[in-house]
Amino acid sequence: MSSDVWESVSAFANTFGGLILLGLDERRGFALAERFDLDKVRDQFIEGMGDGGVSGSRLGNPPRYVMDRVEVDGGQVLAIRIIENEIGFKPCYILAKGVEAGSYKRVDDKDLRLTHMEIYEYRNALIPSRADSMPVPESGVDDLDGELTDALIGRKLTSKALAGVTDRAARLERLNVLASDGRVRLAGLLALGQYP
Repeated sequence: MSSDVWESVSAFANTFGGLILLGLDERRGFALAERFDLDKVRDQFIEGMGDGGVSGSRLGNPPRYVMDRVEVDGGQVLAIRIIENEIGFKPCYILAKGVEAGSYKRVDDKDLRLTHMEIYEYRNALIPSRADSMPVPESGVDDLDGELTDALIGRKLTSKALAGVTDRAARLERLNVLASDGRVRLAGLLALGQYP
């Protein structure tokens, strides 16, 4: 079985899933491949996916798949439907190449290596970011739009967060617009700032 099959498996697992047909010769106009041993290729694929034992696994975060025998021009080919991985199991990558060099995506009929940024995004997609709660240096309540701020406080006035609090700055701190040192949090500045 060709090693580029694993690039396609990775690409489909990281993109939207897809169908791999083994046993057709693309160079011969997708005619049946000569001397194609379906059972041997099936076993190689299953082992490479880690289902024949972990020692033969070719992929990190291997996807789920559905395998069928399909008749084409009087012969059988192996049709393998690759299911897209859930976000917490991306990227799927070729173990021998590592995550950086062995993670692929599908674009049209091409398997392209994931960029460093795409790999970073997959790895961090489920990790909550605290960036929006960080105070913005040299910011203060004067950087907030008065009307927007009043409207927010008005909507939240009956909430438990503001119960018993009458000071405007304390209210904004309770609503996570301001940090305890009086600086505006990034989310507060973006939502209520005069000029974000």
